[in-house]
Formats: sequence, C-alpha cells, structure tokens
Amino acid sequence: IHAIGKASAGRGIYAGPGISIKLSALHPRYVRAQADRVMGELLPAVKQLALLSKRYDIGFNIDAEEADRLELSLDLLESLATDPDLAGWNGLGFVVQGYGKRCPFVIDWIIDLARRSDRRIMVRLVKGAYWDAEIKRAQVEGLPDFPVYTRKLHTDVAYIACARKLLAARDSVFPQFATHNAQTLSSIYHLAGPDFAIGDYEFQCLHGMGEPLYEQVVGAEKLNRPCRIYAPVGTHETLLAYLVRRLLENGANSSFVNRIADPAVSIEEMIADPVDLVTAMPHPGARHDLIALPADLYPDRRNSDGLDLSDEAVLARLGDALRESAAIGWTAAPESAGGPARTVFNPADHRDVVGRVTEASAEEARAAAIRAAESRWPNCPVTERAAMLDAAADAMQARMPILLGLIVREAGKSLPNAIAEVREAIDFLRYYAQQARTTFGHQQQALGPVVCISPWNFPTATAVWKIAPALAFGNSVIWKPANLVPASAVALTEIIADAGLPAGLFNLVMGAGSTIGDALVSHPAIKAITFTGSVETGRRIAAAAIGNMPRMQMEMGSKNALVVMDDADIDLAVACAANGAFGGTGQKCTASSRLIVHDAVHDEFVEKLVAATRAMTVGHALEEGTQIGPVVSEGQLAANLDYMDIARKEGGEVLCGGDRLTLSHDGYYMAPAVIAGTGNDWRINREEMFAPIACVIRAGSYDEALAISNDTDFGLTAGIMTRSLARAGDFRRRAETGVVMVNLPTAGTDYHVPFGGRGDSSYGPREQGQYAVEFFTSTKTAYISTGPAS
Repeated sequence: IHAIGKASAGRGIYAGPGISIKLSALHPRYVRAQADRVMGELLPAVKQLALLSKRYDIGFNIDAEEADRLELSLDLLESLATDPDLAGWNGLGFVVQGYGKRCPFVIDWIIDLARRSDRRIMVRLVKGAYWDAEIKRAQVEGLPDFPVYTRKLHTDVAYIACARKLLAARDSVFPQFATHNAQTLSSIYHLAGPDFAIGDYEFQCLHGMGEPLYEQVVGAEKLNRPCRIYAPVGTHETLLAYLVRRLLENGANSSFVNRIADPAVSIEEMIADPVDLVTAMPHPGARHDLIALPADLYPDRRNSDGLDLSDEAVLARLGDALRESAAIGWTAAPESAGGPARTVFNPADHRDVVGRVTEASAEEARAAAIRAAESRWPNCPVTERAAMLDAAADAMQARMPILLGLIVREAGKSLPNAIAEVREAIDFLRYYAQQARTTFGHQQQALGPVVCISPWNFPTATAVWKIAPALAFGNSVIWKPANLVPASAVALTEIIADAGLPAGLFNLVMGAGSTIGDALVSHPAIKAITFTGSVETGRRIAAAAIGNMPRMQMEMGSKNALVVMDDADIDLAVACAANGAFGGTGQKCTASSRLIVHDAVHDEFVEKLVAATRAMTVGHALEEGTQIGPVVSEGQLAANLDYMDIARKEGGEVLCGGDRLTLSHDGYYMAPAVIAGTGNDWRINREEMFAPIACVIRAGSYDEALAISNDTDFGLTAGIMTRSLARAGDFRRRAETGVVMVNLPTAGTDYHVPFGGRGDSSYGPREQGQYAVEFFTSTKTAYISTGPAS
C-alpha cells in the first residue's frame, strides 16, 4: 500500500493505481464458523489497511472468494463502510462474481449500503473464479443446489444484467467491469451510453491475458475507455495456485480467450448475443444436463442431504433441532433389565447428562443370540429387504438433527464431523440396498446370525456399515455398540426398527465387551462376526471365535502416514496435515499422525504446521468455531498424556500443545501437539494413538520417505503431497496400504485411490459398482466381508 500510494502521487482513486486484498490471506480461519474471531481479529487488521489506503487516497478492494464466505465478507464490508474513521473516502471497494446466483441481490445490497453510509463504493464485477470448486463442494456436501450457474451462457447473461444494475446506480457505486470477452465489453460500452468522464466506470483485465482486446479499447482513437490492469503480486510459491486457477478458467473450452484463438470458431459465433442463444434453447434457463445435482450424484441411488453451515437460516433451524435433541432423556436397557443403571455424561461438559444405560448380562447376550437364530426373514424378496433399508435411510435423513445432537454430546464430535458421519450412514443404507438388488441371486443363502461390534468414534456410520449388508442379504443381527455411546445406539435402533423389520431380526445388546462380547462370539448359533476396534480386543475376539466361526471381519486400528515431498504446495500440505492429524480430535483410525517430510522443506513445513496448530480452537463441540473437541473419556485422555511423556523420554521435541486444558466446561480437553525429531522406531510412531498428536519424521529422499511410510505394522491408509504425476503413480503402486491418497495441487484435485469416504473417514462406497471391501487390500491387512456378496 505504501508503494502503490507513493506511485499514485495524488492522482486519486479513479486515475491512480489501487490494491485488491484477499481476506483469507490475512487470517488462518476466515470461515463462517469463526465469525467472532473474524470480526474481532481480522476486521481491525483490515481497517488499518483501509485507513492507510485512505491516507494515500487509493482504491482498496476486498476480493471475492468462495460462496460460503460471501455473507462473512459482506459483514466486514458493512462494518468498514459505516466506520466513522473511514467516512468521506470513496476508495472502499468490493468484488462480486457474476456466476453466483446471489450476485444481483448482492449488488442491490451494496447500492443500499453505499446510500446508507453516504459514500460511493467501488464494485468490481467479474465472471467468477472458483466454478469447479463450487460445483464439487455442493455435490460433496449434499447441498440442495449449486450456488453458481452450471452453463457459461447463463453467467454471460447474468453478468450483463448485473452490469445494468451497476450502471443505473453510478451515483452510489463506481462500476469496474473485469472481462476478457469482447461481446460482453461491447454490450457494456453501449449500455453505458456515449457520455463519459474518468470516474464514470472502467474496464479491467488480467495482466498478460487481456492486452489484445484492450488495445482496441484504450486510447482516443479507439473506444477511449480506461482499462485497469489487474496484476498479482508475490513469490512464485505463493502465486502458483492463483496462476493455475487463472489458466484453468481461461483454458476452458467455453472461455472467450480460448475460443478467439480457435480458427474453427467464426466471428459470428464469437459475437452472438448470449440472450438470443439462451432463448433459442429447448428449455431456456435449464441447468447443464451433464452436471448432476448433489442429490442425483449417483445414477442408481439418491445422495444423502447435507447441511450448509455457512447459511444463517440453516444454522437457526439446526440450533432449534439440537436443543430439542438435548431435551430428550435417553435410556438404554435390555428387555429384562434388572441391574444398576449407569449415567452417560457429555465428555465436553460433565454437567450435561446424555442418558442412562443398563448393561446386559452374559445370559441376556446369549438369549439375544438364540432369539436371532430363531428369527428368519419370511418369504421376503430381496427387493423388499432393500426397500426397508431405503426406508431406514429416509428416516435417518429426516431425524438427522436428533442424531447429530447425540453424536456431538456422546462422542464429542464437531458438527461438521457429525454431519459427515450421519450422511455416510445414510449412504451405506442406500448403497447396500442397491447392492442387494443387483447382486443377490436365488441360489445364494443367508448365513444366519451375525454379530456386529462397532466402536465409539463412529457410533453411527461404522455401525451401519456392518448392519446394513448383513440385513440386506437376509441375515439376522446382534449389534453390540461401544458402551460409551448407548444413546446413539438406541436412536439408530429405533430408526432401523421403524423401517418394518420382522421381530427378532435386529437385536441391540449393550454392555462391556469382556462380558457380553465373549458370550456372543463363542456362541454356537453365531455364524459371522464383523468387528472394528482395538488390536488387543480384536485378537481376543478372534482367539475366542476360531474353530467355530465360518466368517470373521476384523478391522483393528491403524497408523497412517502423510508424505510431504520437496515439490509439494507447502501451505496446502500444512492444511491437509493439520486436518488429517487433528480432525475429530485425532480419534479415528485414519488419523495421519505420522508426517514424513522431505528434508528440503522440513523446517518451513514444521514452522507453518506449528502456527496452524496454535491457531486451532479447542472447545465444546457445540460451540461455534470449535475445531477440536474433547477427548472421549478420562481414560483416553490419560493415555494421550502418557504418549506425550513417552515422546519426551524418547527425545522428541514438543513444539506445541500436548497438555491438558482446563476450560470453562468440565470436560476432557487436550491441546493439539506437534512433536519433531522423532524416529520411526519410537513408540509414538509404532503404536496407534487416538489423540490429537502429530509426529514429524525427516526424510532425505523420496525412497527413504516411502520406506518409512511402509515400515509399520499397520496398512490402512497413506498419502503423498507432490506435484509429480510420476512420483504419485509410483507411490500408488508401492505404498503398502489399502487406500492411497494423492494430492496434486497443480491439478486442483485430491485423488483417492481406489476410493475414499467423506469427512473424517476413509470408508465409504463412493464409486458406482465397487464393493466397500475392495479397498481393504494391502500387504499388511486382510479383511473378509460379511455375507455371500463377497
């Protein structure tokens, strides 16, 4: 700003140079969930930059970003526009994106703001910069619709409509039209009329991309209209992602910059009026038929619906539903309950009683096994069984807020993680319903009673992953959930029961694994076991069941590596590493707790990771802005702190975190930790930790990093951050894990091979026609799926 201000030399906002800033570059948590921090920390910093720009009398634009940040940006704009310290200055500006469906209404709001604050606001109108990301985000998050148009023609039409609004309000806004499209530019030139003076409006183009067009615009002998050059400033590393995004935009087949260089495209085609082209379509205004709506992402089943946590109306409705969920008194007890009841507390706040559970005895567990053995699906076609699973999926979708409240309060998960889990469970129900329809033949027979043992960290998704295929293929089920999450288990049981299953086919048995687990897995009536949990418990179950169990599926923990190479996008690698290691408080078998970093970028990566970790918010899972919730229990917290002691004794350097936190709530909290100087043979790198702890291992080469990644007893997932497609392919072939995650930032996409899940979990039937069991194939793991479909 100092450099630009001095170069402007008093020429003012309209004739001199100005600056455009990205708010996400000024704060590590510029998201709706951190609105309080944004207004308390980011706004004062932006105001200081605006005051400096006012002092030099240069333009100061707030750049456009993703759609889920729009309302947050407008809140900041309103605060700046109404700040008396910035009064009397017309250099405040805002960038709006024509491809956004809200763009016309945003312009109306800005015009009103300008008049309310007695100022003229600069408005830079662009076509849009994050189209592919907006489409994919809406699909992945299961939003009702896309926030952007799906046809380039519709964006072109909307851009002109928005330009009309701006030109009609030039007393309140200074229109800045950023376009490389000659047809768009010509339309604006004629809409604006022949009268012109500097400060009336201007055009803008990207440095290096719009010069040929604007050579026909700038100058008295041409159209005699000004064009401002929009040039990014920064180092190669910081600008690479920006430049790639620009290349992707302008390299698209529909881009004017691309088409004008194509000799096969005639002048007549180039200058065609987009309104005429749209009205000539069979269904004017219809979305692109090759871009599936989020609900229609899969050809044979409906995608689960998500919740947009950046939408104020959605947040208000969700808040009401969560309060309703918290008011329900949950009770879990066997049919012949006679023992003492145990109170279940929220790990985030022990004052919050979630419910009460009476655990079953070994006799009651054996009675459930007999009941399941005597229960049979009547002559029920597989299509009817599948329809029941679909009905359960629909019921789960309708009751999502109730389940969210339980998962958050029992397991301490954040709302985004809880939403991802419930959606995954819904997808599992629909997926296995469809698999049963397409793969279960008349010659196949059900196995009989199946024992499903699920963990506490994914109380709904992992349970459904086991229960749904067993029921779909005609088996009866005895489900033993983890004893830390009984209320979630009761809620899921009610949903499945309401789907119309015959009596006795689905049996919930709550209690300690040492009591009822042993009674179930050794019972002669049980025909299969599917288990997810600790290695110790899994081995004990397997030992008890060997000899009388036809089928077992034992998934017993993991220790996952993320390799960061010297050519990686370091900022992106840090974001992925922090999310992978600390997401879900690290309490997941897919947590990337081993960070293997190439020597050339090690120090920079560690410095940025520590900064990102310290910026994370630890707190109650229901508090807005919480990124890291509580540890699930006192015992788990003690185990985590023990690992910190072990790391120190082994010589690790604790760079941040690792200590118990005492917050205003009486819960189990731990500051996320980054430990450097660790060896691959150390305990913290050999044993599974359900903890927010990331250990950084230095590697001198790619081969060494790969060897370290493979040198583990576990083989669930591994990932690599690199810009090299050849290296990514080599890692995919040689990594000894079931799921390989490759991130190629230059392609703008994460590649999950063969496929990955949603949110915190790497589980999920995400590709059409694949079996979930297929990604459990590696040199270190061997899984057998429940039921004959395998």
